[in-house]
Amino acid sequence: MTIQEQLLLFLLVYTVRFHHADAASHTMDNILDFFPSSQGDGLNIIWAHGVNSHQQLDESLNDDTMMLETDIILRGIGTPNQTDIPVNAHPPATDSDLLTSDFINMTTLTPDKGMKLDFKYLEAVGPTMDIFLQLEDQVNCPLWINADIAKGPNSPKDPVDPVQFINTANSYFNQTVMSLGFTTGWDSSSTEDLYTWTMIFDILQYTYPLDPQPVTYPVRALWSVRSWPKLTWLLGLRETFSITVWTGSSDQVDIQGLVSLRTHGDIRRIFYDLPTVMRDEFLGAMETGDPAPDKKPVSDWENDQWLAYSQGRGNFVFLSTESAGISGPAYRAGYMQSAKKYPAEAGISLVTVQGRVQFVDRYDDPSNEAAIEVFIHSDAIDTADSTIYSEEFNPSSLRLDIRRGGQVTLGSETGIDQTCQIPAAECYTFGLIDRGVDSTGDLEAWVAVATSRDATVADANEGSNCTLALTASEAPDVGDQSFVVVTKSGGSGDIIIEDLSMVTSDPSSARDVVISVINMVIMGLSVWLVK
Repeated sequence: MTIQEQLLLFLLVYTVRFHHADAASHTMDNILDFFPSSQGDGLNIIWAHGVNSHQQLDESLNDDTMMLETDIILRGIGTPNQTDIPVNAHPPATDSDLLTSDFINMTTLTPDKGMKLDFKYLEAVGPTMDIFLQLEDQVNCPLWINADIAKGPNSPKDPVDPVQFINTANSYFNQTVMSLGFTTGWDSSSTEDLYTWTMIFDILQYTYPLDPQPVTYPVRALWSVRSWPKLTWLLGLRETFSITVWTGSSDQVDIQGLVSLRTHGDIRRIFYDLPTVMRDEFLGAMETGDPAPDKKPVSDWENDQWLAYSQGRGNFVFLSTESAGISGPAYRAGYMQSAKKYPAEAGISLVTVQGRVQFVDRYDDPSNEAAIEVFIHSDAIDTADSTIYSEEFNPSSLRLDIRRGGQVTLGSETGIDQTCQIPAAECYTFGLIDRGVDSTGDLEAWVAVATSRDATVADANEGSNCTLALTASEAPDVGDQSFVVVTKSGGSGDIIIEDLSMVTSDPSSARDVVISVINMVIMGLSVWLVK
């Protein structure tokens, strides 16, 4: 076949697929809107799990089930008799009496039913999605496409290749809800008991670029008790993100985790695929208030007070309603810039930038130590400048640098640096006070930094601290007002930035502000009560 013939064939296939993607309806709906009886609450969605036989399908199509979850493999998968015919079965089974084509045909012909297709093998995706192209005229219901694409707690196996899975499914039919989760394992000897920030950032690398396609994250109920702050953080990133809670048959679930997640999350974007007994226990806990939900930490973070600039290509700045994150292997993955300027002249106001940084190990590059950098007296980030993500670029002449290993630097581009060393920790609390530029052009700043603790992990060096003061001459000419800019440098890890705020106060109260900030930093900003 000539190049011209290959191109014509590609265009023909693309045109047909584009047309078919337009023909279906309701496949991307929020299921709460599709099922009005849910009353806008994800807890009221009724699931049938593991619908992998004709008998189970018949029962689910004739009862009050709303969403039918099924597992898809190829008939004879992994045997000499493997075919390209999709069937509904859960490994280690290799066959079923239910063809996927029958499942799709019968479900789409039944009113008020939705589907979640769970793919265990990449090979089954293309043949299954091709069925939708053949039947798309009758596909008028919610359609979730599921695979485990990232490693989760106690992962017993490698995930499905995320790029191939997403690209294959969307190349056939992209009007779906992507249900993208983690490979997990659990028994009484399991050591991992929560979703880590590394896991969250791993999956976001593939899901965050899918906007505006909706994404739901299947999470295991077992770990909600220690992971709910991260799950609500995910919900806070985007309105098209949701959580689907599921459980294993032998999981020992602490209901308090489900109560906390529901209390602090958006009930329209949390769904529960749970056994009846666990669901009833959960409902009882919500009604009686026993157990009570964990308390949510008080925070000064306001995501609408910051602008995000991401480099792309796997490098992102995340502004959640809960806190911020900067992720990616690049030396500078992106920037956060204050949405408003602040007075830069001494005697006008005292500006305090305070927050808490948690380092997230993700990349095997110990020589490229990660750090958070906070710049004051900065110009606005100019995205037209091709050098802004390079190691040489600095948004302003004065910066605070906190490295993963505990080295703290308050420095200027004129070569005047003040440094201190505190014990290496996962988390650090910081407070940076800007007294402004005086009449001689000097800029004065103070900083206090202390080791602090993660929401779940104590640190033996918690509270170790240092303070620095710096007067830098030849301050930058930024006019009467400046921005605050925050970035991650170094490619060895990512960062979570919590409680970040910028506060102005009366310059006459400088001494009291300094004492207050130092005490705040040593105390760790806020008390984290998560188990």
